[in-house]
Order: sequence, then structure tokens, then C-alpha cells
Amino acid sequence: MGFTDMLTKFFTNNEDTIKPQNIGTQWILKGHAKNDFFHWVSSWSISMRKPSDLGYSDELFILPELKVNYHPVKNEKNMVINGQIMLFNAIAKSMPEILAEQRATVEDRCYKAVTLAKNYPVSVYWCNRNEEGDLIKKIDNNSEQIKGSMDLDKKEDLLIAFFKGEIKKLITKPKMTAFGLNWQHCNHTVYFPTFSYEQYYQAIRRFWRFGQKSQVIVDMVYSDGQKRVLDSLLAKTEKANELFHKLNGSVHSVYKVNIAEFDKKITLPKFIL
Repeated sequence: MGFTDMLTKFFTNNEDTIKPQNIGTQWILKGHAKNDFFHWVSSWSISMRKPSDLGYSDELFILPELKVNYHPVKNEKNMVINGQIMLFNAIAKSMPEILAEQRATVEDRCYKAVTLAKNYPVSVYWCNRNEEGDLIKKIDNNSEQIKGSMDLDKKEDLLIAFFKGEIKKLITKPKMTAFGLNWQHCNHTVYFPTFSYEQYYQAIRRFWRFGQKSQVIVDMVYSDGQKRVLDSLLAKTEKANELFHKLNGSVHSVYKVNIAEFDKKITLPKFIL
């Protein structure tokens, strides 16, 4: 099936069907075509997230609980958008409004983040703007900040120090350190949400991964005007979970997995031996 045929058969770009939280989305999967779409994808691909997707037990795959807390911060300042002072603040919709909302609430969000992190001995602050990271470091004397302007050796030294427990509070950005690091010694993080589900997923997975022994706490800090951003992120999270659930279910209907065909000798990771 060609690209154009696939789009017209399974997707629609009717603006009336695109909800507000799907901002930036051009194509939406047709409701009546979901099952057929995932069945088609499963005919040429395979997906798995846990051993049971291949017929094995999930007994050794279970991770500690992930708890996400939401902390809205009220914006008391009048936003300035395109040089115009807004008489009343509303939920930010356009990108200029979202950026204005972020700038207007930097102090309130940063103070809230530090207040939350004080309840935990080890924590990571995920921010998006330099002024956020600079202010958090100024408020939290026990924190160290990784900045994009640092040389690679300095960044590496800070990451190693945090991994060894020499640094208790780390300030960083998802686009710099959200991929490939193992921080199971930390089970608390403060996250400033954006529209990027990938960055959020990867940032949380630094802690919520194999080897983590404690419940992982995620404190989402956002302004009340950023509700659209949060709604979009939560919608993408739900869609990602639905995608894997449907795709894995379709895989089972296409491929009849028989665990007797696999070697039952399993080498356990060192951290659970």
C-alpha cells in the first residue's frame, strides 16, 4: 500500500475533527479505521513493551509505582503578547501566548519547584529556559546546573558527580540529558511540561527503569494559563499507550507466539540476582 493510499484509507485531515489538545496535528486516525490500521501495521512490523507481549511472564518486569502530581501556579501578571498588554489573562492558545505565559511565570514556577524538591534528598529539575535554570540554582544552594554553553568535559563531570551521589540536586533540560542515562538512585523529579511527549517520556525514564527500588514521584509544575500544554501532553501520553496496546494486540492476532519455540534459559540482569 502506498503512502497516499494509506493516508486516505486510515486518516483524515478534517479540521472539525481535530481537538484543541491536538495542536499542531495535521492528520487524525479515523475512529472506525483503528482496528484495521493496527492490523495492517502488524502485518509488516512487530512491537513489544513487556515479556507478556511475546507470551512470557511479566513477573520480573514489574517496575515500582509511578506517581504524577500536578501543581498549577496562578499567573498574577498581565501577559504581554506581540507588544500588547492583555487586560485579562486566559488559557494560552497560540505559541506567542504560550511563550508569554512562560516568561510571566518564571519566578512563581521556579520557587514552587524548589519548594517541592526540598522534600526529597535527591532530585532533578527539568526546565526549558536558561532563566528558569539560573533562578532555580540561585534559590536552591544545593543544586548544580548543566547548561548548553558548558564544554563537554564540564557536563560530563557534573553528570558523573550526580550519578555517584556527590551532587544531590541537578538542574538540566530534556533536550540535553533526557536520553541514555541511568539515574535509578533518584526517585523524584520536577518537570516543566512542554508539547513534546518524547522529551517527557525519556526524562521520566531516567528514573523509572530497571534497577529502581522506590516509587518514582513526578511533580508537574505549570501555570494555570498553560493548561492547553498540559492537556496536549496528557493526550499524547494516552495515545501512545493506546497505540502500543492496540499494536501489541494486533501482533498476537497475526503472529501466533509459542514460547516453546524459544530457549527458556533466561539470563537475569545483575541488579536482580
